[in-house]
Amino acid sequence: MPAERIPAVKARVGKRGFSAYVSAAVEAEVGPPGPEVEEWAEEVFRRAEAKAAAQRAARLGHRP
Repeated sequence: MPAERIPAVKARVGKRGFSAYVSAAVEAEVGPPGPEVEEWAEEVFRRAEAKAAAQRAARLGHRP
């Protein structure tokens, strides 16, 4: 993003930040995600966290 646009974007998105602004816009446009989407996202996040923890442990020479 061009540096000259940053102040305008910050003024529009408010204190919650750009990610929250985009999330709210998507929910307004398509509606909130259903429970199956939330469950899928939680599972993907858990797997990603486990993978990251295993990689950190391997870097430090520990077993997960």
